[in-house]
Amino acid sequence: YHPMWSDDGDTVYFYHSDDGGPGGIYKTSKSSAMFERSLVLESQALIDELHPGDIAAMRVIKGEETDYALVDFISGEMRTVANRPGVHEDLGNLSPDGRWVALTVDASGRYEVIVVPVSDGNSMVQVSLQGGEEPRWAEDMSALYWRYGTRLFRATVTTAGGELEFSVPEEVFEDPQWINVGGYSYWPDRSKGGFVILRENQATTTRALRVVEGWQNIQTGINQ
Repeated sequence: YHPMWSDDGDTVYFYHSDDGGPGGIYKTSKSSAMFERSLVLESQALIDELHPGDIAAMRVIKGEETDYALVDFISGEMRTVANRPGVHEDLGNLSPDGRWVALTVDASGRYEVIVVPVSDGNSMVQVSLQGGEEPRWAEDMSALYWRYGTRLFRATVTTAGGELEFSVPEEVFEDPQWINVGGYSYWPDRSKGGFVILRENQATTTRALRVVEGWQNIQTGINQ
């Protein structure tokens, strides 16, 4: 499940579990036909993103609950950043400076976006006000984006005394054909700006090239 490229573009990490055997995060590479286990896990886990240094932001699924953790695949160290009892913590994004994690949680009865410091998962700030999922930081940390339904929202981010402050959310755009999946449904388009989103299947459009011969004679007749 959920294969992710390493920063050097050579290694792929993914979750795998044999029948009756322990599950874990495995890796393989372009230079190897085999794969090996990097991390043993008692629960199923899905990697949301992989950062330089092979640091992963990962969902750890425990029955009806999901906790969130950061994992160093080189050292094997795993740090849980959010694991409140009875709360489903899902679909996260590590900030570019590595100090904050934006998460999707259902503590209020619907999904909302919160931000927690990596150093203290019990301290949190709710960013969305009327629902939110799939948060993503801007590359310069000037804004936090998230999806809710078929709309993309944004809150601007400022820093005061080492703490983050978020503006009132504003809508960026809406696409009625934007679909929700069991993971991220949009990605920043680094080459052109904007976003790439998942949309409903579109009907095939028939394209044809029509060639008109004798155009000069036809034009002459029209002019006459």
